[in-house]
Amino acid sequence: MSKKAKKKGAKRHLRSVTKTKTKPKPKAKRAAKAPASTVVRDRAVALMKFGRQTFSKYSAGFSQEQMTAQPAGHVNHLLWTIGHLAATAGWALSVISGEKGAVPEAYEKMFGMGSVPVGDAGAYPSVDEVKGYFDSSFDRLVSAVSKMTDAQLSEAVEAGGFASDKADLAAKISWHEGWHVGQVVALRRALGIASPNA
Repeated sequence: MSKKAKKKGAKRHLRSVTKTKTKPKPKAKRAAKAPASTVVRDRAVALMKFGRQTFSKYSAGFSQEQMTAQPAGHVNHLLWTIGHLAATAGWALSVISGEKGAVPEAYEKMFGMGSVPVGDAGAYPSVDEVKGYFDSSFDRLVSAVSKMTDAQLSEAVEAGGFASDKADLAAKISWHEGWHVGQVVALRRALGIASPNA
């Protein structure tokens, strides 16, 4: 082997021995996924539950006969109001989540927007049936909203000008129940039913 070739071989050997071996770069850790915000959702659910709790408090204590009573100046009797709130919750559920069938179709005609309450109890389903839909349609609505993120609740809705997005509609369900609480309080007074706070 020539002197020149030996020299080249020695240089290669020296480079291979002294070359710093680089450690493989550790794989970047995936950033922990931040939990979706639920502030708006939790507030909307709390408002709906507050509205329902308040309505339930002031609608208690009516006799069977008083459920369809319409004393002078009080057109919206209690049975109609309960059916109306059931139908409204069913409508809100369909707008917010697309779920249908929270109440029977006939309820829209009897209790929906533009329906006219009548004092004949025979024109309506039983109090127990209406109350059943009053509870179940609301529970389904709360359940649907409770599963959504704030981002989902910020999605626009077509609600005839009543609400701009899903969160707004959920909150206005509470406002709507509060509106009818005022009517029920006045109805209680007209019928001589003691205040639940008495």
